[in-house]
Amino acid sequence: MKLKKRARTTTLSKRLLYFSFAINLALIVVIGFLLLSQRPVRESVKREVYTNEEYLEGLGDGSTNISDPLSVFELVFSKLGEVVDVYPTENYYYFTFVQSGREFGGALLLFPEFRDNGSIGIGYSERSFWSTAPLPAPLAGGWKVVTKQDGLDLQKIDDFTYKANFRGKSTIFRLNKLPLEPGGELYRDEEYVGPVFDESGLAFDLVFNRKLKKLYYVLNEKNSVPLTFQNISQGSGLLERRTGFVFYNDSEINRKLLIGVANSHVYHNDWFDGPFDQLPDNYVSNGEIELGSYFAQHFNMSEARLDRFGKPTDWPSGTRMALSPYLVYFAPEEFYYLPRCELKEKAWERYQCVLFERGGGQAQGFDPDSPSA
Repeated sequence: MKLKKRARTTTLSKRLLYFSFAINLALIVVIGFLLLSQRPVRESVKREVYTNEEYLEGLGDGSTNISDPLSVFELVFSKLGEVVDVYPTENYYYFTFVQSGREFGGALLLFPEFRDNGSIGIGYSERSFWSTAPLPAPLAGGWKVVTKQDGLDLQKIDDFTYKANFRGKSTIFRLNKLPLEPGGELYRDEEYVGPVFDESGLAFDLVFNRKLKKLYYVLNEKNSVPLTFQNISQGSGLLERRTGFVFYNDSEINRKLLIGVANSHVYHNDWFDGPFDQLPDNYVSNGEIELGSYFAQHFNMSEARLDRFGKPTDWPSGTRMALSPYLVYFAPEEFYYLPRCELKEKAWERYQCVLFERGGGQAQGFDPDSPSA
């Protein structure tokens, strides 16, 4: 009898234990659901699948007048969500679309000089990937600064948030507010200038070397999308497989220095053509950073000729100097010289070798009178 009672007691205890566990689990699920339901909607990521069917049917659509930039702006704006994130730090919101048998690429331009005057720029052009060189002129496309006179109402909420109303539709643009701090260690001769986020999804620290008087891009892996690397040049270099970006693998302080961008991407002016035009402009705009003195030293020109964004004051609006201290390469074998650079004793000597001499003692020149859009 005692055994039976003990058995029944044990069974009852187990049932109470299971019941208590189930109640606690249910509470955890409910609390978790409530917490999740309070998270911002923007934290969920839509993973779209685009089919060939949609692409081909879009080619037959001729409803938008491609020669009229305001019509293209209306098309793009109509497709935006209630809130959009402008990831590139020079404030391009990129888009692509097909129309009338052709493919187009472009961007909405939320430059400080545009947005703080209530305007948004738009630029777009015909593109094709069948050639290793740009399409022959003339290209279909257009450019315009859309203003209040065109029906745009753009209001500043804060330094990184703007609300746009256009023809009965509203969208909030959230600019990329990256941490104003380096993602890793710096050398003694270096200064951290500011954060950069490229349309490729890679984040960089813009760094100035006082010894070389040069700027360069150091990968910030904390703020980048997931990346995949493969060794090149006996492990001295790393090729990022999706973008084609090449990095010098600086094992001394465990960081990656951008040293190469694929020529094919530069020709096509696509999302992997390098961060030459992506700079921390939002922090310049609010007064936390000034680029003029750094650009003057990097390009060896008078600081008086540059504004705080590092743009020559006598250049047209929307243009700037291309900050591209890296090789535009055709094949990864071109980085054969990296092991030779690693023989240099000091870090600044290695960086001069991999970036500006490229193993051969020839400094790379730049024409400061050649604008870059």
